Amino acid sequence: MGALFLALTSVITFVFRDLKVFTRTFDEVVAPLVDKAVNPGERQHVREALRATSLKVGFLLSMYAMMVRKPGRPDLFVLGGAIARLYDDLMDHSDRPDLDGGLDALFSGGPFTPLTEFDVLLHELHQSLALRLDLPEDALPHVTLRALHGYQKSSHQQKDPAIREGLLWEITRGKGATANLLLHALVHPYMTAREQDVLKDLGVTLQVLDDYFDRDIDRAAGITTPATRGGSRLPDVRRRLRTTRAALHDLYSRPGSRPYTGALYAMLAWAYLSRLPHPRRPARRSSARTPLLVFARRGNGVINLSPHESGPRCAD
Repeated sequence: MGALFLALTSVITFVFRDLKVFTRTFDEVVAPLVDKAVNPGERQHVREALRATSLKVGFLLSMYAMMVRKPGRPDLFVLGGAIARLYDDLMDHSDRPDLDGGLDALFSGGPFTPLTEFDVLLHELHQSLALRLDLPEDALPHVTLRALHGYQKSSHQQKDPAIREGLLWEITRGKGATANLLLHALVHPYMTAREQDVLKDLGVTLQVLDDYFDRDIDRAAGITTPATRGGSRLPDVRRRLRTTRAALHDLYSRPGSRPYTGALYAMLAWAYLSRLPHPRRPARRSSARTPLLVFARRGNGVINLSPHESGPRCAD
């Protein structure tokens, strides 16, 4: 009952205090970039997919901002959610050999040549976020994004059923830790090493949970995770979550951490419910999936194409 009460309190707080602000901010910040980059026939679908994830990420990060006593930045939060959704979908839907290197360049401030409308949109979203953050390239959000993309590239090796156990866990931990740290660094880019460690541990837990939820889908898709090998189970996840909650209490006090832990409980419940079988939601999965979207699936992604495509080509 305690977890349910915390979850409901956090949801009610967000709905009555923040939801209108975040919706309006999305329409002012993200929607115009969608309209600029995406062809008219796809715009509404793309806006809806990005808005759904942006609001969920905004909910979680607004509760985190309360806990760490930092000002809420709805513009950063909705941009972070939109980038998370689009980036994950690009990595999920594309076997383009140029994509990994192109995103390396984009995230390092180098020359980036977009080949599709979704490439253009990711570039526009990333540039808008970087300008609003106004942080040097060695700041935590930028460094973490580049580290995450490195682990994403390594995740292609999960298609090898003979992948070494040590490497498999290295990729799993790396994706989870960097993905979770990245979003929270939008709120608190100068957090302490201890705070980073707690968020990284939580990210690993979310990645393990995501893999556990999708273990049957992964087996069918030929993707190897610790869960497909029986190496992660729900008791392990519960133990890790209890450890994270205790660490948050130590860092921010029990009362101070309640809004964020409540948001986590609410989002984890949504993550479970969203994975229940549904005839209109086909189960598909990629080795590139990260816990950036553990809270956002299943639903329609940004890119409604076959796994070998990644969007309409840019106009000449």
